Amino acid sequence: MEIHTHTFFNESVPTTFKKIAESLGEEVTTEMIAPGGYRFSNHCTNQATLDLINSRNWDYVVLQEQSQLPSFPPAQVANEVYPYAASLCNTIRQNDICSQIIFFMTWGHKNGDASNCPYYEPLCSYEGMQWRLRQSYVEMAEDNQAWVSPVGMAFAQIRQSNPEIELYSSDNSHPSAYGTYLG
Repeated sequence: MEIHTHTFFNESVPTTFKKIAESLGEEVTTEMIAPGGYRFSNHCTNQATLDLINSRNWDYVVLQEQSQLPSFPPAQVANEVYPYAASLCNTIRQNDICSQIIFFMTWGHKNGDASNCPYYEPLCSYEGMQWRLRQSYVEMAEDNQAWVSPVGMAFAQIRQSNPEIELYSSDNSHPSAYGTYLG
């Protein structure tokens, strides 16, 4: 089960994952709740999200916060992200203590976050935004005894080693088909 928005582009990460798994002879069930712009705080009170969490015993639940929010200043993230990440993790574990929770680390926007750059300098570049995303996702995972899927770091590695591969869609935020495969 996946709760996030940034990986809904192309065929979506869950669909891509399912196709790869099935091509290897594995049977998997995937579900996704991904209304655009949703935050963990929205999911905590969204009945569809809560119903899906409680609909079965999930082996894995993948959580991704709204793409920009974890890159904001640490104090803001501590108030607007971490409590809701903890609440979702608690809800998941109340349903099935054995569910493995994975935080899906997103990637910085291709050229940084221009709309929020005036308010927080690290967001003015891809590198600064990616640095903050990494910090926040690692902390969320540590605080909630969960895992991190370091997709954002895979983006960083490919950007550096193979800059000719276009990982972004035309909005410079969401993934291209190549970027989707990193998820």
